Amino acid sequence: ESELFGHARGAFTGAVSSREGLFQAAEGGTLFLDEIGDMPLPMQVKLLRVLQEGTFYPVGGREQKKIDIRLVSATNAQLPELVKQGRFREDLYYRIKGITLETPALDERREDIPLLIQHFLQQIAAKSAQNVQLSAPALQWFLARPWPGNVRELRNTLESVVAIARHGVVQLADIQLLHLDAQESDFADVQLPPGSSLDEQVRQLEIRLLSEALTTHQGNRSQAARQLGLSRQGLLKKIERYGLQQMGQTD
Repeated sequence: ESELFGHARGAFTGAVSSREGLFQAAEGGTLFLDEIGDMPLPMQVKLLRVLQEGTFYPVGGREQKKIDIRLVSATNAQLPELVKQGRFREDLYYRIKGITLETPALDERREDIPLLIQHFLQQIAAKSAQNVQLSAPALQWFLARPWPGNVRELRNTLESVVAIARHGVVQLADIQLLHLDAQESDFADVQLPPGSSLDEQVRQLEIRLLSEALTTHQGNRSQAARQLGLSRQGLLKKIERYGLQQMGQTD
């Protein structure tokens, strides 16, 4: 609470001086609240009051503060469902709803994985002066693996294997030390010409995985989507993109 609202001197043990909170620091600008779906109900009440009235009291303070801010929030939870369960206030939900942007899961936009890997490797190089690349089998493992934790999981996984890589190249053997599911045989039938771009590797691997899933489930797209960790709509978009419409029409 004191992080958002600040506190007055002596408000609690250890509060040896007054401190400005995030609301006051964001005056005239934008405040970003991540994982707002995890906010406790008592704090939701206080946040709603600030958004409605534009005023608040620091913890332990008697002087009312006035603010004018733009609020941007994010969550991986389904807020309408939390509202139904009584875990998120309906009035706060409609107050913050405003403009809503939904980001598809990473498993539904695998074409972004090479770009993200390149970006994270550049960040690692800037911090540690360590220029590391991925071997083709290692890259294909990253492309084929499901990412329920999305970009954060991808980044953490990449950083962990880079830390143990030798000679500036992440090999599949390095990944196998941390992930026992990484098998060379998984990619043995992915044949790409020398110098293939990352986009082409993504394309070929996605076509293979889509084809295998549709074949396994005899063209049932709903079951294939579940196997691949995609929404049905996400699968249909990829089927259309790669011209695989002939591979089954059932639900």
